[in-house]
Amino acid sequence: MSRSGELHLKDHLLTPPLYHEAISSQQQIPNQYPVLSNTHTIVRSPANENHEEIPSQRHRYQAVILTAIIVDGIILLAIIASFTYIFVKRNPVTPPAPMTTTTKRPS
Repeated sequence: MSRSGELHLKDHLLTPPLYHEAISSQQQIPNQYPVLSNTHTIVRSPANENHEEIPSQRHRYQAVILTAIIVDGIILLAIIASFTYIFVKRNPVTPPAPMTTTTKRPS
């Protein structure tokens, strides 16, 4: 038991460690576990060498958004066209009747 009889969680006990104890234990973790320093390098495997590059996730999202915009535009045009067709069919626009004028011949 440490800290004058208080029990640590690490030792299956009840109280958490003090702040400085927790920080010092966190600073020791990087020394215990090796970490790769260069995580941006992609190594091509022989099985993967003849295949095309996999597009990045951002390009996939851009393609999905562009496709959604195009599809929404087509749907919107179809709705406008169908409402226009329904409106014209219900209220047909009749051209004005031709005006007939009678002219007198001079006698």
